[in-house]
Amino acid sequence: MRAAEKIFAYGGYRAMALREVTKEARVNLAAVNYHFGSKSGLMRAIVRHRFEPINRERLRLLDASIEQHHPSPFRSRTFSTHSSVHCLSVSAMHL
Repeated sequence: MRAAEKIFAYGGYRAMALREVTKEARVNLAAVNYHFGSKSGLMRAIVRHRFEPINRERLRLLDASIEQHHPSPFRSRTFSTHSSVHCLSVSAMHL
């Protein structure tokens, strides 16, 4: 994946030919096809690899911010299921 990222960074998606990636990574084309299925599969894996940690941290920070500025009503009171769902939907509208 590092080889594909490097080629993508320099030339974009069109420049990221699988043969160029395999040459840079010193692996055979069959291995890339086996693991990723295609060029687009390889690109999806790269995007997931880069963005999933960022998204996890973003969501963690968002949850912390929501908790700090709009604490959960469920800590201090017990609501019926209907009230809980209503509170969640009202809270979501204010985000």
